[in-house]
Amino acid sequence: MSSAPSRPPSPPRTPTPGPDGSQDSGNSTTAGHRGGPDADPARKPLGMALLSLGAAGAAMFMTSGPLWMTVAGVVSGVAAMVFAVMALLGLRRARRRLLILVATMVAVAVAGFALLTGGIRLVFWDTVSGYEQCVSQSVTISGQAACQESMEDDLRGLLLPGMN
Repeated sequence: MSSAPSRPPSPPRTPTPGPDGSQDSGNSTTAGHRGGPDADPARKPLGMALLSLGAAGAAMFMTSGPLWMTVAGVVSGVAAMVFAVMALLGLRRARRRLLILVATMVAVAVAGFALLTGGIRLVFWDTVSGYEQCVSQSVTISGQAACQESMEDDLRGLLLPGMN
């Protein structure tokens, strides 16, 4: 016979309700991870990186449209930068670090370019919209050249006041 004392058998385990009301079977692989955006904290940085990439693409697309679209593009570019920073902050606990790093660097580059072009477009909105209207109404090449010259003169007057 063995020298270890015998223990009475433990009672069967009953499922307990989780925080979201679902039944927890006690299985350690599924306990606490029931889906949703915070199911696996190691996947959150990848999601943020992809969200940043999508927002940067939207910003790049939107900054070449009318005024409301350019403003929306600048807002999307700022959101892309925020999502990229959040992805980089969660990089330590992530599984696919290289993928996240590359995605966020591409997103930062694209969003930065979109912010730069959208910001310049907003600063010089009156001049650029006047040029676009002039070109759309111009029929000849010489008319388009006159529009170009007028825009350049207007920009020169804004950037170098008194030198015109």
